[in-house]
Amino acid sequence: MAQLRELRALMAALMREAGELGGALGFAVPDDIDQRLDFYLGSALKPSMLQDLEAGRALEIDNGISAFRAIAAAMRFPVPALDVVGTLLAGLAAARAASPPRPA
Repeated sequence: MAQLRELRALMAALMREAGELGGALGFAVPDDIDQRLDFYLGSALKPSMLQDLEAGRALEIDNGISAFRAIAAAMRFPVPALDVVGTLLAGLAAARAASPPRPA
């Protein structure tokens, strides 16, 4: 399925950018992106942000994606995929805040 390939490529880009940023900060980051993606995509595990989205809770963007973007910006370290995803998630969070969920 093309959508799954594209989504996997985006997820790989996010992992690569986070790993490169971590490496620039002196952290040892595993480079087995395909193996990690296979694990996460083949399991029932859900990232906490997805759990929050499905439960109608506020998305915790500031302590994750926004923090990574701020660090990258301070270092003048490019993270284009993270910038796009962060912008989209911030827009989603703002739209959800402006339109609270309707009772079921």
